[in-house]
Amino acid sequence: MTYLASIRVETRRASADRARERRRAIAIYLGRLTIAVSVIREWPPELTPTPRERLRKVTIERSARVRANDWLHQQKRMREVLGPEPYAPMFGLIEAYSHLRLVGLDERVWDEVVATLRYVERLAHDRSPEALEAWGDMRMRLFDAIRESGDEVAIEAAEPAESVTEPAESLATQPD
Repeated sequence: MTYLASIRVETRRASADRARERRRAIAIYLGRLTIAVSVIREWPPELTPTPRERLRKVTIERSARVRANDWLHQQKRMREVLGPEPYAPMFGLIEAYSHLRLVGLDERVWDEVVATLRYVERLAHDRSPEALEAWGDMRMRLFDAIRESGDEVAIEAAEPAESVTEPAESLATQPD
């Protein structure tokens, strides 16, 4: 009888530990997702290439040496403007996403996590008003899926990060 009781207690403890780890992983992902989206939102839009840039692309940029030089120059300029770790928000997001793969998410939550990662990828290339506005709906679908899975506490843990990373114009319109 004592043996069965101890198995039951251990099973409950292990289940609680898994739930705690899952919620922690979700909260970290939500925080890093919010940071990555807020950083990418601030990037300038991609410009259409000028005729000179198009000509360069089909001529001298065919050289591996020129492409390597261009890449090095671009990386140097990014670090001058964005600091020593310009990719840190994206690396943190990928790390948090990788951790989520191991914690046993509800299927709907997982689908929404994948959708948010695809959104980040889309936003990196398209910062049109439509793409920027899609974030609100995307975020709410993820939150709804997390709530339905019973892990709402993860949302509460991640919300303070969102207030810090909101664009300045949205902070100015919020009531005190």
